[in-house]
Amino acid sequence: SSCVLIMLPSDYFAFIGHDSISLNDRKTVNKSIVSEDFNSSYGNNAIPSTSDYICTWTIKIVSGKSIRLGIASGPTSGKVSCFDRTTDYNYAYSAYKGEIVSRKWVNKYGASWGPGDIIKIKLDLSKKHLSFIKNNVDQGVAYSNVAVGDDIKYRVAISQFYAQGETCSVSLLNFEQIIPTPPEQKQPEPNNDNTNELQLKSEIVLLQQTIKQYGESLQSRQEEIQELKAINQSKQEKIDELTAMNLSLTEQIQSMSKNMMANDELKAANMALTMKNEKLNMEMERIENEQKEKDMIIQGLRQKVSKLEAESLNLTEYESWNDEKIFMWIMSLEQGRYKQYGDIVKQNLKLQKIIGEHLKDFDTNDIIQLGVTGFKDKKALYNS
Repeated sequence: SSCVLIMLPSDYFAFIGHDSISLNDRKTVNKSIVSEDFNSSYGNNAIPSTSDYICTWTIKIVSGKSIRLGIASGPTSGKVSCFDRTTDYNYAYSAYKGEIVSRKWVNKYGASWGPGDIIKIKLDLSKKHLSFIKNNVDQGVAYSNVAVGDDIKYRVAISQFYAQGETCSVSLLNFEQIIPTPPEQKQPEPNNDNTNELQLKSEIVLLQQTIKQYGESLQSRQEEIQELKAINQSKQEKIDELTAMNLSLTEQIQSMSKNMMANDELKAANMALTMKNEKLNMEMERIENEQKEKDMIIQGLRQKVSKLEAESLNLTEYESWNDEKIFMWIMSLEQGRYKQYGDIVKQNLKLQKIIGEHLKDFDTNDIIQLGVTGFKDKKALYNS
């Protein structure tokens, strides 16, 4: 069989990942934004999987190693590598360890690659083969059973990942598409008329395929033009909005200019108020310090009163105590050993309506219910 080289419109990256930028007429894709997300970019030319085309994309690695190259039936969007999607058909060659990746499936394959290397992606749909060539060294068939179907079309695809501060950048250098011609069948008695008719039919088939490919490319370009028109409309609306904002700001500036003299007077008044405020703050600080000293004195007096009240308790009359006297007695024991439980003990004495005559029936469980939970503390209080 023979092959015919079809010169299709040069391929480019028509679908760019969510945090990447395109350069050089969409021939180059850069990912330099600090993000720990994968992204995916796709070429423009969609290759029907049911054809017998032999397509080759030549890509230069400008920078970075967190890159996968291959083909996919996208495009799809999202913060994920297109070669990890299980709902699409995708086949990749990874820079890392030279592995191949398809629908999250990973396996050993060829040599690793990185900045400065030239990688060729060769898709042979006549054999359902996909292979990769690094710097003119064929790495062999990576996938020997590429999925085909009427609704499956493949585009060149890349996924990039920002890692350790590196910028990932690739450039699409070239795209070629070869269409194998049907094998020539030997006739018992060939004549010039039959040969010419076969050649004419072959040329018609090739022409029809080329027209179809151009039609698909044209439709893609038209969709891109519509998308650019929508973007342009959005930008024009933004420009109109900014123009209106600029006019409003100009009017405000003019109004502010008229009030410059009044503003100077306000500054002087504000300075006077600031000085007065500083004096008030100093006075407030002095009063607060005095209040703190008084609070400390009051606190000391309260402690003395509590101590005197505790000392004045008559232990022989404990059965007549109310909950407050029981609380003072507990807090006075062993130089304030139980003050850490003060709030909860006081609350539980009141809630449980405990009075002195109940103390003779107390056990360790009753002490725990008061709020004294430390093992040694409850034992000591029980023995007090």
